[in-house]
Amino acid sequence: MAHEAAHKILERHIPKQTTPCFHSIFDAEANYTTEELHQAFSWNELLADRLGAVFLMPKFLVFKAIKKVAGKSFFKVYGSGIFAEEDKIAIHKTADIMGVSYTAFIMRLRELDLLERHDTSEYIGGNLHLEVCSDE
Repeated sequence: MAHEAAHKILERHIPKQTTPCFHSIFDAEANYTTEELHQAFSWNELLADRLGAVFLMPKFLVFKAIKKVAGKSFFKVYGSGIFAEEDKIAIHKTADIMGVSYTAFIMRLRELDLLERHDTSEYIGGNLHLEVCSDE
């Protein structure tokens, strides 16, 4: 609903942007037509997604929910998307409190710069307690 409301708001400000189309999760194994790919990666849909996320997860509520659930103001991410188990659980709980999906919440955390980036080797050594081998 937030996504569709965003289309209506954007329509008032950018009249030519309002060609809503069906948007679903991209499946790397599916065969898409050129038109389907165009719709899936449409700038209009991206704008509506982002504005919808702002409606559902305003910055101040995200900060408040993270502080309440996790007792901190950011989460560590290792590599491109690995989280320590306790952070992953806290992110799931916070997303549930916010009434959004885990994936949508991760995207919003990225937008708000609330993910502190760390090297994957730090996760392997610190969280998995394994030795990281070097190529030298």
